[in-house]
Amino acid sequence: MKKFAFVFILLFSGAVWADTGLYAKEGEFVVSGVLRKGQDGFTIKLVQSVERAQSENEAVGLFMKKALALHPGYSIVTTLASPLKRQDCDVAI
Repeated sequence: MKKFAFVFILLFSGAVWADTGLYAKEGEFVVSGVLRKGQDGFTIKLVQSVERAQSENEAVGLFMKKALALHPGYSIVTTLASPLKRQDCDVAI
C-alpha cells in the first residue's frame, strides 16, 4: 500500500509541476553545420538536420554525433541552431 501511495504522489506531483511550466519542454531545432575534410580544408560540406531536444546546446550535441557518424573523415568547423516553430496547417508537405 505504501508503494502505491508513493507512486500516486509522484504521478500527481508531476502533473501539477508540468502544468506550471517548470519542466523543460522538448522542442525542435534546425541545426546547420559546416564540415571540413582533412587538414587542407578544400573539401567542405554544409549539413542540416532537424533535432528534437530540450535546448539548443543539446540539439547541437545530437547533431554533431550524427554528422560525424554519417561523414567519416570530416570535422565540424561551426554549427548554428535555431528553434523551429511549426504552424498548424491543413496542407501536408
